[in-house]
Amino acid sequence: MTEVSITTAAALQKALERLLDGEPTCTDGELTVANLAREAGVSRATANRATAILARLRTERADRQPGTHSEIPATLRARVRQLESEIIAFKSTENKEIIELR
Repeated sequence: MTEVSITTAAALQKALERLLDGEPTCTDGELTVANLAREAGVSRATANRATAILARLRTERADRQPGTHSEIPATLRARVRQLESEIIAFKSTENKEIIELR
C-alpha cells in the first residue's frame, strides 16, 4: 500500500488543523478518521493511507480525553500559564515587602 500524494496529504493536514482548531467546515468537529476524510474531501480509504497524519489525529484525540487539560484550547492554556507566572511574581514581590517590614 502506498502513501497518499502530496496534494492529498496537504488537504488532510489542513483538514486536521481545522478539526484541531475547532473550526470544521462540513462535520461536527469530532476527531475521527471519517470526519478528517470529509473535511479533506477524500475517501476514508485514502485517509487511512496517510499514516503520519492519522498518527497525529490519534495522539491528539487521546490527549483530549476527558480528565485532561488538553480539551482547553492552546491559546487559553498559554494565557493561564502567563497569569500563573504573574501570580508567582506578585507573591514574590509581596514576600519581599513583608520581609522588609519586619
